[in-house]
Amino acid sequence: MARQCYECGNINEEEIEYKTVTTDEGDGNEKKIKLWLCKDNDDCEMRVYNKYYANK
Repeated sequence: MARQCYECGNINEEEIEYKTVTTDEGDGNEKKIKLWLCKDNDDCEMRVYNKYYANK
C-alpha cells in the first residue's frame, strides 16, 4: 500500500507519519488501528476542504 494520508491523500513522506488511532463505531467497541496521517492536522484539514469544497 502506498504511503499517503488516510484523510487528505497527501503523499509527501516528510509531512506524514504512521499513527495509532482509536476508532469507535458508535457501538461502544473501540479499536486501535494504524493509519498514515499528516503530522500537521491544520494543513490536512485545509487539503480536505480544498479537495471537496473549493472545486464546486
